[in-house]
Amino acid sequence: ALAPLSLAALALDADLAATLARWGVTTLGGLAALPREGLGARLGPAGLRAHDQALGRDREPFRAWTPPPFWEEAQELEWELDALDALAVVLARVLARLAARLEAAQLAAEALDVELALATGGRHARTVPLATPTCEVKPLLALLRLDLERHPPPAAVTRVVLGARTVRARAGQGGLWRPPAPAPRALGAVLARLAALVGGDNVGSPALLDSHRPDAHAMLAFAPPDEAGAEDEHRGQDGWRGRCSPPPAAVAAPPAGGSHDAWNAPARHGSPATPAADARTAGGADPARPRPAPDGEPEHRLVLRRARPPRRVEVETAGERPASVELGGGAERVVACAGPWRASGEWWDVGEWAREEWDVALAGGALCRLAWDRRTGAWCLDGTYD
Repeated sequence: ALAPLSLAALALDADLAATLARWGVTTLGGLAALPREGLGARLGPAGLRAHDQALGRDREPFRAWTPPPFWEEAQELEWELDALDALAVVLARVLARLAARLEAAQLAAEALDVELALATGGRHARTVPLATPTCEVKPLLALLRLDLERHPPPAAVTRVVLGARTVRARAGQGGLWRPPAPAPRALGAVLARLAALVGGDNVGSPALLDSHRPDAHAMLAFAPPDEAGAEDEHRGQDGWRGRCSPPPAAVAAPPAGGSHDAWNAPARHGSPATPAADARTAGGADPARPRPAPDGEPEHRLVLRRARPPRRVEVETAGERPASVELGGGAERVVACAGPWRASGEWWDVGEWAREEWDVALAGGALCRLAWDRRTGAWCLDGTYD
């Protein structure tokens, strides 16, 4: 039935079609009647493929194509919704369908993409990251509600679309030497509630930056440590869990009299090393234990409690030294001070910084650390000594 059809139906190469036309072969029947061996000898593999097409033969093995999975569910609304409680009911139904598909494929969602069609014709799109991958409806719905409470749609909703960014689900196992941890889904809900209270930029894991700037850090998204890695990290050399924590940094108290020269740099950065202290350390004493003060040194030590972030204060100076400090309850006279300790960095970049630090004793008895920004001229309270 197909023999009278023109060779144009095969979409042959232009050179091959021209050669067959010179031979007087213009139909599928004429091409199929040619001897296969002679056709292959003269036209090569291209001629053999054309001959197979004319005969209706497919010599290639069957390769089934499966479309990529589409992890998205949608719901058209019969009426407009402008209340979050009513919208949450629809979200729960859509999430249940999506979670069932994920669970059947042994997948979990690491983020949810929400798209709400609005009655005004616009769209309200949100992406909700998850602290740990999950496919459970209840924690996912709680996170969606918290995000929509912080970022509500500007108009009534007419359609809901939920998509999941998936990862392979892994079964977790607790460690033998570690206390039971809260469920990952509970952790995600707690992080979302904290972000709703204090802002997303204030929740996460602090990471130190490669800078000498005091307290230079960045807030990264929190990710729970791997179970095996966390277990190895908390296990000691003898195989038992535990780790000694170093004592807080201590500084020597200023000598009685409070002169500017007597309260010098070692008072900030710790007591000077002594041969007796070195001998105790070399003799095998635990360096993490608090050591008794050397003879002649006061037993009382000061600990600096840092103010994060530093608190802006008003300071009057006499020359370059601070003379009085306004802490909110009135100006207090500075009776003793030590410094300045100057530091600067990143002068080659837009983040250039330069500051001077002073340790001051106030007339009311408070011992403080002040910092002066040499670029802006602003004073701040870096911390207080206990």
